[in-house]
Order: sequence, then C-alpha cells, then structure tokens
Amino acid sequence: MFSVKVTMTQGLTVGERILFHLSHYVKFEDKYESPFDVTQDGIAQSCGISRAHAAIELKKLKESNQLIEKLSHVKRAKSRRKVYFLTAEGKARAAKIVEHVKAHNIETGVDPSRISQDTGPAKRTKRYLSAIPQVRRFFGRKQELETLSGWANDDSVEIICLTGLGGIGKTTLLAKFAKESKASVFWFSLSEWETELSLLKALSTFLEETGDGRLANYLRSDNVDIGEISSLIADALVENRRMLVFDDIDKAPRLHNLLRLIATSAGPNKIIMSSERRIELLDELAAKGKSVKELRIESLDTESAKELLRSRGASDANLDALCELTGNHPLMLEIVPLNDERLAKTEMTNYVKKTLLKEVSPSEMKAIEACSILRKPFAMSYLPRDSKNIVQLPIFYSISGYFSMHEMIRKIIEDQIPDSERAELHSRAADYYLAEGNYSERLYHLIHAGRYAEAEMLVHNRADDLLASENPKNLLAELDALPKRISRYTSSVRILSARASSLLGDEDAAVQSLLRISSEEKGDARISALLELASKSLDKRTKERVISELQTELGNELVSSEKKARIALALATMKFSDGEYAESERLIAMGLPMAAQAFSTETVSTFNRLLAKILIAQGRDEESLDLLSKTAPSFDGKYRPEYHRLLASVLFKKKRIDEATKSLEAGMEVAERNGLLKELAESLLELSRIKISTSDLGAAAESCYRCIEISSSLGEKEIVSQAYSELARIEAEKGNTKESEEHSKMAEMIMRETG
Repeated sequence: MFSVKVTMTQGLTVGERILFHLSHYVKFEDKYESPFDVTQDGIAQSCGISRAHAAIELKKLKESNQLIEKLSHVKRAKSRRKVYFLTAEGKARAAKIVEHVKAHNIETGVDPSRISQDTGPAKRTKRYLSAIPQVRRFFGRKQELETLSGWANDDSVEIICLTGLGGIGKTTLLAKFAKESKASVFWFSLSEWETELSLLKALSTFLEETGDGRLANYLRSDNVDIGEISSLIADALVENRRMLVFDDIDKAPRLHNLLRLIATSAGPNKIIMSSERRIELLDELAAKGKSVKELRIESLDTESAKELLRSRGASDANLDALCELTGNHPLMLEIVPLNDERLAKTEMTNYVKKTLLKEVSPSEMKAIEACSILRKPFAMSYLPRDSKNIVQLPIFYSISGYFSMHEMIRKIIEDQIPDSERAELHSRAADYYLAEGNYSERLYHLIHAGRYAEAEMLVHNRADDLLASENPKNLLAELDALPKRISRYTSSVRILSARASSLLGDEDAAVQSLLRISSEEKGDARISALLELASKSLDKRTKERVISELQTELGNELVSSEKKARIALALATMKFSDGEYAESERLIAMGLPMAAQAFSTETVSTFNRLLAKILIAQGRDEESLDLLSKTAPSFDGKYRPEYHRLLASVLFKKKRIDEATKSLEAGMEVAERNGLLKELAESLLELSRIKISTSDLGAAAESCYRCIEISSSLGEKEIVSQAYSELARIEAEKGNTKESEEHSKMAEMIMRETG
C-alpha cells in the first residue's frame, strides 16, 4: 500500500503539473507507439517550463517512484525516444490532483495545445462546418477565446457552457471560436419550435457529411427506437474528434432529454452549449460524472466597446458617456442612439422594462430594486420570502450559491429609485451585511444610509478587517464620503485613511497625514498615529522625532500597560532594523512584563519572535535554540514557517544539516498548506543554500526555480534577486561561467529596479 499526499494552494507546483499532464495519457502506456506529448520535450511545452527544468522534475518524480521511463516508438519520430508514464503511486497522486483541480477550479498551467513536434507540416484532414452564424463584427474577447481554446484542448473537460445575459455576445463568441477551430463543427440553435426529430435530422446530416451515415439511414426507416438511436450516436461519436455546439439551450427545455443522451454518448467529442443562465441539465450531467466547465460572459472591456461604437460612426467625444450608459453591453452598443444621450437613456430603460422585466409584479420589482443597490453578490436570505423566485430571471446569475445582477441592468434600475427610498434600501443592506459579517460592505451602505455615527464606530472597531477585506482605493473613497465632523472616532477614520493611502503606494501622503494626527491629537489617538509611523520607512529626521515622541509616551504614567507594551515593541523593532541589538533587547525586557500584565498574548508572541531574531543576528546560537524551544507557541498559525526557517538557520550554522533540512521542509509544508507563499519562497531560498553546502546542486537549482516562480507572482523582487544570486553560485560551482554571469546580471538588474 502507498499513501498519497497532495499539498496544493493557489496553483500547481511543476511536479504536480507534470503528473496532471501525464494523467491524460495512461491509455498509451501499453501501446507500441507513444504520442510526442509524453516525451521530455512534449511535457516541457505543455507545462510551460524549460526542457532543463523538466529534466530536473522528471528525475525527481522517477526517484520518488511516481514515474517510469522507457524507450518507445513516437509518432512521426525517426527513432525511439524516452517517454514517461505514471506508476501506480503516480496515478493515485495524479487522481488526487485532478480531483483537487476540479473541486477548487484551479488554473493548472498545463496546456497541451502548446505542444509542437516541429517535424514538418501536419497532414491535412477534411473539416466540415454546419450552419455556423455569420460574424459581422467582432471586438475584444481575447481572454474568453483563450479560455475556450484551453478547455477545448483539455481531454479532461467534456462539456463547456457559456452563460450570460441575452445580447451579451454568447452566440457571436461561439461562432468566432467555432470558425477558428480546426475541428469539424456541428451547430444547432435551439428554439421553442424545434423538435427532437429536427435536432436528430440535423445531427445525422452532420455525421453523414463527416463519414458516418448510419444514423441518417436509420432515421429514414419507418420504425425509430430511442434505444437504437442512443447506440448509433454513441458508435458514431466514439472515435472522431468533433465539436458539437448547442446554442440557446434554455429556450427549448423539451429537448433536454435528447441533449442529455447526446452529451453522455459524446465520447472524445466536445459538447459546447450556451444559455442565459445555468440550467438543471448541466448539474445533472455533472452529477453523472461529466466534467462541466461554465464560462460566464460579461460585458466587453471598455476599449473593445469603443471600437464597436467607432465602427458605427460614433464620435470620440461621445464614447465614454455611451460606454457608461450601456455598461459595455454588446447589444446595447449596437442599438443605442449615438448622438442623443437623453434618448439613449430612455431607450435603454424601455428595453429593460419591456423586454427583461415585462412580467415582474410590483412586489418583485421592489425586491429587484433592493438588489440593485448592492455591489457584491448576495445570498438568498437577503430576499423577502415571496420574492425569492426573482433570481430565476435572466438579469441574475449565480456565483457559488450567491446571486448577482448584470451591471448594466443594475445601474438602470438603481437610477430609477426615488431618493426618498434610496436611504432606506441602503439601511436594509447595511443590516444584512452585519449578519453576513461583511464589514466593508456594511460600511459602504451605512454611509449611503446616512448612519454616520455607526460607520465611524465600525471604522474604530474593525479597522484591520476593513483594510484586509476592502480594495484600498474603494475604502479611501468611502472614508472621504463621510462628513467631516468632530466625534470621538474622527481620529480612527483619519488613521485608517492614512493606512489605505500607504497600501496604494502613496507613502509620503500617509506619513504626512500621520504626522499631523500625532501633532493635533492627544492620548490614544496620538499614540496610534505614532505606532503607525513607526512601521513606515522614514527619513532620519522624522524617524528621530517619532522615536523621541514614543519614548516620551513610554514614560507617561497615564498610558496603559497594554499601550506601553506596544510602544516598547515598536521602539525595539526600529532599533533592531538599525542594528542596535543591545538597545532592542533592553526594550524587549522592559515591554514583555507590561504585555503579560495586560494579558496581550499577541504582543508577547511578537516580542519573543523579535528576540529570537536578535539572538540569531548576534550569533548566540545556544541561546537562540533554547529560546526557540521555549517560545515555539509564539510562532503559531501564519508564523509557523518563520519558526522553522529561524530554527533551520541556527542548525545550519551548527553543521546539523539533516535537522536543518527537516525543519525547513516542515515549515514549507505548513506554508504551502496555508497559502503563505512569501514564507514558502523564503524557505525555498534557505533550502537552496543548504543544498549548495552539501553539493546537491540539482536540488538547490530546483529550489531556486520554485522560489523565483512564487516570489515573481507576488512581486517580491528582493527575494527573486537573491534566488538568482544563488543560481549564479550554483552555476559557478558547476564551472558554467557564462550561465553564472547571466544569473548575476539578472540579480543586479532586479535589485536596481527594487532601489
């Protein structure tokens, strides 16, 4: 027996990508001839990595008994080549990876369409297209086309469904994709007058044109049996790869049984559907084990919308207004009057009322208005009991059990709400988000409901939550919308505004704002501003001022023990960053009892973590090990990988290599499991240094490559630069002077960018 361990976070590791890729080629392992896709070159291309990087990973997977390597005849190759297949253990782990990818909708980074054998022109095959609508104008949708192409080339994806509001461009996008596809395409547009027989005849004609006339001949007979039809469709579709497109499936519910039969008999053929909303048929197919992907189609991006308007003759002066008015909805962009904004608004409103809301009751309209003032998806609990059915309207769509309204429709409906009713709706939304525990949305609606005192209280009590959950730019706009008035929470609003400015990269504005608050306020507000300043990168003069003022507050008898502990911690951290280890340690000794007296466990833990860094920086290894063993609980949760990294650094200096490696690997496992990617990157960097010291240069290089991959995605340029420096060392150890110099230049260039 063997165990399967999968530790995936936001994406797949390179090794996991390779296992995911090879899981689609199990059927070839006993064949005389293997596809190019399972060679080292094919694997590297599909996984988006270099051939050298692939070699490192393949070796690693072979050594862990997850892959086997053998020589095989390869299609279109002149001689036998090395190919790779999964072992029993590899198959088990790959199955877990596939299951995890499907469950969490993870982007795998694997794309077999990138594979090119490059051995000459491919053999041309006959391609048949049936009744695909003409595409008159097409703008944008690059990302959507890439997504469709990726799914169409992924053997694990069987059914694709495009959903979106009527007129949003589903049919146009599908027609564009189908015409550019290399596959033979069957296209059928469903409507309420279509019958099972008309669909079967269209499909039989397509199959006959592509080489299988059995279904067509059978339908010409007098006696037609559904069981026989099922068998004929399955036989016809079992081998050839085709694309079967069913447009507007929501318009013909009576054909869903036949569509279910076709979808379950489709073999390797791709089934692509479109619908204004996700229908039960898709859930039923998914429940039967079919791999179903849904692509929600939204409005065009603004630049593409402007291109469409220009193609109609719109002047540049009107583009922004027309885009805002239509919400970049393609159909609205096609029909909106170009030179009369008032008429355009009227026609847009009439279209929504007469086409999309024509059968809505007054009570349902009130519920729709209540939804239109929401910025985020809402739960069914937000709706009154007698209006819950409104989510079945095509103006709504579902996202993981929550519901949202199309943005263009939302704006039109919201604009129609009388001012006298608007505040009441925002007030109701604020109470809903209190129950949901969504503080950022509650703040937005409290402000728009005019409940300013509650909004300021929320800022005071939940500043960290608001900063973590809200876009800093949006948060700053909401805080600016609060009336400027004097209240007990005014300083909390000002400090949170400064913190939001800092996150937006405007450090100078944040520092100046905090300095003003520290000068104008007294008591806790002044101390809070100074503590925020202590965490900033300050010029020498400002830093000296902040240190001086914090030291004054540290000696103030009126300041609580809890606040004094935080002041001592801030001062100790600043002194540590300046290399004044003795003074930092003195402040820790002063602040720790205060934090303990105030029962501030988080501050106590932070003191312990800082003290461990001081001891390590001073080379006091035995004291470091003793402290780390005693204060391990201080490194819980997100700090656990840091504990393992600090411990590993001490063990490494003491030449206890195996223990250092195990500590790092334990920390990396925690970091990967909890999505602590920066900690994972830093641990990989430390691991590479240990591997270099043991001359395990291949493993060291792999650690560096993973570190670069992760830290690049995070924008952590300093870590990226350090990883390239380690790669330079590795290549120098190997005697590869040119590669070493290239890595060194890359490290220097990145550091210059970092400043």
